[in-house]
Amino acid sequence: MDADQYVDILKENLLPSMEESSISMEECIIQQDNDPKHTSKKAKTWMEDNQITLLDWPPQSPDFNPIEHLWNLVLCVAQPEAMSWAKPGPNRPSQAGPY
Repeated sequence: MDADQYVDILKENLLPSMEESSISMEECIIQQDNDPKHTSKKAKTWMEDNQITLLDWPPQSPDFNPIEHLWNLVLCVAQPEAMSWAKPGPNRPSQAGPY
């Protein structure tokens, strides 16, 4: 995906979704990582033109992304055998269970 495709997705999905949900621009803060398509001049200009506030995000910070942690939890619960590195120990349950 490049910056043009990214901006097209924002145009076709973000604004209609916000409008449908009755979310005002003042209430909305968008989180993006520092992927080149997100930081491109085209994407930044589109965000500014549409008065969308971006959350400041430090470069090289995947551990701050809550989605990555959520996916890890989903994988642990759905496929505990796939998490061979997560051996039971004093701080880990012997079986994955509801969290």
